[in-house]
Amino acid sequence: MTAMGNHESGGTASLDQLRPLERTVLCSIWRRFAGRPFNEDHLRTLIIPRLSGAEVQLGVQLLRRRGWIRAASKGWNEWEYFIPFHQLGSLQSSFGGLQSVPEAAEPSRLLQEGSAGISLDVFNTLVYALKTSLAVTSRGVLHKKHIRRLEEIAALSPADLDAAVLRFTQHEAYPPQVALILDLLQSLGLAAVERHGLIINRRALGEWLKLSREAMDNRLLFMLMERCIPENPAYQHFVWRLCDPSLPSGRWIDPVLLLAESYDDSQKGEDSGTSNRLNAGDVLPWLRLLAGCGYIDLGADGDGSIVFRWRITPSLAPAFSGDIVSSEAECGRLYIQPDFDILIPPDVPYTLRFQAALCTERLSDDVMSVYRLTRDSVLDAVRAGIDPDQIIELLEKGSAAGFPDHVRTAIVQWGMEDDSGNRPHPPANRLRQGNADLADLADVAGAGINRYSLPWSLDSAAAGSEERVGGFDEARSEPNGMEEQVPDIDSLLPDLTRIPAMWTKEWRAYHSSTAKQMMEQALALSVKLEISIDGRRMEFIPRELGRNPWKMTGALYPPDSGGPESVVQLGEGQWREMRLLLPGSV
Repeated sequence: MTAMGNHESGGTASLDQLRPLERTVLCSIWRRFAGRPFNEDHLRTLIIPRLSGAEVQLGVQLLRRRGWIRAASKGWNEWEYFIPFHQLGSLQSSFGGLQSVPEAAEPSRLLQEGSAGISLDVFNTLVYALKTSLAVTSRGVLHKKHIRRLEEIAALSPADLDAAVLRFTQHEAYPPQVALILDLLQSLGLAAVERHGLIINRRALGEWLKLSREAMDNRLLFMLMERCIPENPAYQHFVWRLCDPSLPSGRWIDPVLLLAESYDDSQKGEDSGTSNRLNAGDVLPWLRLLAGCGYIDLGADGDGSIVFRWRITPSLAPAFSGDIVSSEAECGRLYIQPDFDILIPPDVPYTLRFQAALCTERLSDDVMSVYRLTRDSVLDAVRAGIDPDQIIELLEKGSAAGFPDHVRTAIVQWGMEDDSGNRPHPPANRLRQGNADLADLADVAGAGINRYSLPWSLDSAAAGSEERVGGFDEARSEPNGMEEQVPDIDSLLPDLTRIPAMWTKEWRAYHSSTAKQMMEQALALSVKLEISIDGRRMEFIPRELGRNPWKMTGALYPPDSGGPESVVQLGEGQWREMRLLLPGSV
């Protein structure tokens, strides 16, 4: 017997590097469980054609060494296994890629038009948090006035979130859309609610603002998928099919065409990890969430049939790759209007949009975002450390069509007086009040402003944090702690000291009592046998023993054949020559 390789733990092997056994086991686990955790009991009931239970176990451990399956402790020496979330996209592409999906007819009515987008909700929440001290109560919850303001800021609405279906972190003190946005901020490493208030990770924010809108949208989409998809494997497969790159934006599609099962529904049972078929009504909550987040439009026909179309082109890979699509490639400029409005087209880099947002008031977000310079917005910026000349310099550099003189004059005038008509405290006073400086953020983001101060003191750990933005935090998928040490592969193989050597090496006939003993030993070890029936060599996987009379039920396969299994009952004397087949021995 030779083991099937003792791979070292490390980075994830590519699918092309996997052996046939590993690919077969991985595909079967993905089809049955998707990203849902599974345990040893689930594995024991997992039936994969032509593979014995021992081969399935061996395949799982090899896949753990390859990085395709991980384990998390549930306590008391119990472990759960799961496919890491960031691997599911490549498995969808390799094992569940869509064939051509026909375009649906134009709907008779638009049921829900996609909003301005979750990336703008996140951006506007961050701007508000930077301009306003978001204090918390003794219970660690944001004050009600801030919660109400966050509700107003968000285009996402409670109607877009079905808490009975979608799985996401909720807090009873927050409306669902606010809870989700705060959860996304924390998951991305951009902010956290702590005893001092909502604390912004400046370094992470600087890196986030470097991303293009496309990169933001895809990272947030993947984060929504990780945190909100129900654990139902069929639902998860539908969502991944929905994001298949073959579905272009702007084309109406019938979601029913994406409900064809790519998961294994053949082994239903209590807590089996499978579920019933889905219908269009089951997945409507997810479609509404995507529309509420600006990813799709929803339409309906007269008979109530739902169709959707992508407003973006989803990508399964960039959200977890090391490549960052920079917003610097976007070279849009803003437009300063005589009425003090500032028009910001969608191709304006987010670093420039962020700077403009610090000294203006936001009016609306659509295809074009509209901000306005006001006396209060300029005064707030000046009190925070940006003087009028810096505001003018910032807007002038970003302007596509000049700077109206009367707007320039108004900024200077507003910046020289406070609410009482007096000159406000100079920026130096503000910075001496112990507030953290945004110089690091400005440097990272390439911003021209380097003195906009946060209205609270950052903990040194938060200020110096270098958390990765938008990547998947593997520790989150491990519910209760450390990953189990991958066992030595040889320890998973049957103990040969318990098996006579001839049972595995010699192809021969045995006395009926010995033949039955070999069958029972194969069942106990979860291995298969090679047996002769009517002069033909066949592979047999024992599954159930019956007595009085003695019968062994199992799956029978012709060797080296891809044909379907035959479930048979073998009684005493119904086969002749035989031998045990151990994993890796053939």
